[in-house]
Amino acid sequence: MLAATALGLGTVWVGAFDDAAVQRVLGRHDLLPVAILPVGYPAEEPEPTRRRSLADLVHEIVRPAAPAGETGVSRMSGMPR
Repeated sequence: MLAATALGLGTVWVGAFDDAAVQRVLGRHDLLPVAILPVGYPAEEPEPTRRRSLADLVHEIVRPAAPAGETGVSRMSGMPR
């Protein structure tokens, strides 16, 4: 999609379709289609959408340090707490 856009082409990801119909049209019943990606020249070019800031999307989670003498690993699972 990025390469097509860089070439001035438009694309759209289509994930809802009749699998059997696509297999029949392609003549490939051994493949299971996951998505269809139509590519073409767009009739119009919409204004870019406003993007959310990275700070609005990414949050740092800081775990408190384990008390002295503890490893910070659960004795039950061996996984970090």
